[in-house]
Amino acid sequence: MTTKEDLSKRWEISPVWLKFEQTVNHMTETSINDGYFDNLVQVRKFAAEEGFKLQSYSMLNVLNQITCLQPLEIDPTVAESLLRCSYVLPLLLISTDD
Repeated sequence: MTTKEDLSKRWEISPVWLKFEQTVNHMTETSINDGYFDNLVQVRKFAAEEGFKLQSYSMLNVLNQITCLQPLEIDPTVAESLLRCSYVLPLLLISTDD
């Protein structure tokens, strides 16, 4: 789940991401702000209201496993900056059983 807060951080790090988002939104006739939560607090609240708990795993945990950086000539510091504000949020069903 991407938040507006996360998008803003990505765009600060790499304006190319903003251009990409704008292109996709133009092609799909949607708004950049459509369908995004404002921040992680809203995501957690929504998940809890739906009976889920979120676990959060930083994408920095897999930085050393990414093998495409060198072949694609991606600066590792840029990749690290982008992954710093990226995470995986598995939804865990809250058990009603005691």
